[in-house]
Amino acid sequence: MINKIDFKAKNLTSNAGLFLLLENAKSNGIFDFIENDLVFDNDSTNKIKMNHIKTMLCGHFIGIDKLERLKLLQNDPLVNEFDISVKEPETVSRFLG
Repeated sequence: MINKIDFKAKNLTSNAGLFLLLENAKSNGIFDFIENDLVFDNDSTNKIKMNHIKTMLCGHFIGIDKLERLKLLQNDPLVNEFDISVKEPETVSRFLG
């Protein structure tokens, strides 16, 4: 777990604000609500919902306006720290459909 962000460190992610966003959502029970109260008819959709919702939340926060730009989040250390596996835009698009 990341306890501190040193803004003078080498290789600092450009999306450092995501840490505060995700920690706030976690501490306010947003992720628990999604996991327990947001239920889809399709079991496979329920298994992937958290990952895609976290991906879209991060994308919206950093100003991504097209699904194709979600690739900007791939391999970001903060995104990885929160166990978010950013999928290809086509996969996210199918989830939204």
